[in-house]
Formats: sequence, structure tokens, C-alpha cells
Amino acid sequence: MVARKKPQSLLCCGISGAGKSECAKQLIRYLAKTSPMGEGMVTEDPEFIVNQIVQASIILEAWGNAKTTLNNNSSRFGKFVKLMYKEGKILGSWMETYLLEKSRVIAQGPQERNYHIFYFIFKGLSGGALEAMSLGKPSDFWYLKQGGCTEVDGIDDKKEFGDLMESLKLFRFSDDDLSSIWNLTAGILHVGQCSMKEDDSGNAQCDPAAKINLDLAAELWGISSDSLNERLTTASMEVMKKTIIKKSCPGEI
Repeated sequence: MVARKKPQSLLCCGISGAGKSECAKQLIRYLAKTSPMGEGMVTEDPEFIVNQIVQASIILEAWGNAKTTLNNNSSRFGKFVKLMYKEGKILGSWMETYLLEKSRVIAQGPQERNYHIFYFIFKGLSGGALEAMSLGKPSDFWYLKQGGCTEVDGIDDKKEFGDLMESLKLFRFSDDDLSSIWNLTAGILHVGQCSMKEDDSGNAQCDPAAKINLDLAAELWGISSDSLNERLTTASMEVMKKTIIKKSCPGEI
């Protein structure tokens, strides 16, 4: 790279559970240790760059990794890490994520889990915090119990939550930031409890029995219950630079 003065790329590929994420960490560790630190770095310790990337990965993996039938800690997103150099000296790093498996939030296969963070909060947050968000146990929520395994051998959800909190604090998330994060995460679970039924016109409407969950999600997200209900039961499309909103059927939601 230094001789040719051109960027170089390393691609880690393999089946689920092959060790792509760990391989990438080892490659980054090697490159950081064999490269001198550039001017302006807060430390000359090569482990500094590695540790920063690892700490960022803990946050990304909490919301982007899940148990599958092949791997208890499978990354459900792609990750591109860029190490920045100047004159052969490492200056820092930059990370981009893409292709998150969004469908996993609402549906999981047998013996699979939703994303780790949904289970971490039940073991890591205080009883008072959980009560304030009307959270009991994972098996109470449709988005968490479909796979039939709310706990995984080899994964200590409470310990993992502690590691996550350390990483969030390292990246200077304030208490208000964290409160908003937990509210957003908990709101998703309550939305999953909102089953839909057909009204007299054949359009979707929230089941009155699930109205309490709709209200809870709206409160956690800081929006009105009516606005959330409208967003859940309608679809919008743009035609000729005009936005058209139509009612959805229960099967479309």
C-alpha cells in the first residue's frame, strides 16, 4: 500500500459461524500493531485503535446480532471498516454498516432469537426501569417468543448488557440518550403486541384488546396514539411527485 500509494482491501467471507467478525478483528489488530501512529493521535498504543473498533462493535452487535440455528451470535448485517493512513502512518478508523436483516425484528424461525438487545434489557435494566416501560419478561412479547428460545446457552444477557453499557459510556452517551434508546427499543416490543383486525370497510384497525400496547408504544416514542395508529394502518406512495395515502388491509400489515 505504501509503495504503490493505492488503497488496499481485505475481504473476510465464509458461512455463518465461520469466524468472519473475529478474523476481521485479528486483521485490524495486526495492521494497527505493525503501523506507526500518525500525528494527532491521543496515544501511541497500537491497541488504542483496535479497542475503539471493538467497543464500537459491541454496540453494533447488540442491535445487529442474533441467535440463528447455525450460530448463537450471528451478524445479521454487513460491516465495512476503513483504516485511514497518511504516509504509512495510521490516523484512525471509520466504520459503515449495511444490509441489516430488518425482517428479523418481526419474525424469527424455530430455535432463533430476535436481536440480542431485546433480551439484554430484561436482564440488565433495573426493575424500576422495566416497570416504567411496562416490560415483564421476554416470553410475554410476540416479537421475542416466536423462536421458542428466549435464552441461549453460552450467552449471559446480563453480562453482555454490562459490556454494552461500558461501550455506550465510552462513546459519551448521556443518561438522557440512554433513556431515549431504551424507550425506542421497548416501544418496538409493544407495537408487536398490536394485532390488527378488519373493520366494516375491510380496512385494518388495531384490535381494541391491544389498544393499551398501542398507547404504551406511543407514549414511549413521544407521539400521539392516533398518529401511531394512522401510521400502522395506512400506506403511502409517491406518484408524479404527489404523496398518496391509502388504507391497508390486515393482511398487508
